[in-house]
Amino acid sequence: MSTEPTSDTELTPEAAEAEPETVNEPQDTTDPPADNPPPPEEPEPEEDTTPPPPPETPTGTITFEPATWYSVDTVCLTQDKGNGDPCPNLNVTATDPMVYSNAGKPIIVCGMCNRSRTILAATKLDPQPVMD
Repeated sequence: MSTEPTSDTELTPEAAEAEPETVNEPQDTTDPPADNPPPPEEPEPEEDTTPPPPPETPTGTITFEPATWYSVDTVCLTQDKGNGDPCPNLNVTATDPMVYSNAGKPIIVCGMCNRSRTILAATKLDPQPVMD
């Protein structure tokens, strides 16, 4: 062993034997063999945009009493929102459980096209809700 100082970059014979040099193997970045191709992606099924058939409309007129609560069945019949497209709620019926008749002429508006919905049926609520 020598008593002379060594630089930081020089290794003593004992240190060279104690610390083996590590070698990093290069990673294989090539594509996998062609005999195992990934499965083809299947396209997502298209959403059915065909509206349901229109419901039967009432043959007579529905008369509402003024200042009365009703449960009302309605349907949107808007075939053209103004841009050539039908309303997404076209021919879709909905029940509004509490509709106030106002002066006997309730108006229900479609939230998708902002047009009046057609009233199919109305049932007077019994008992009438009490508003405080």
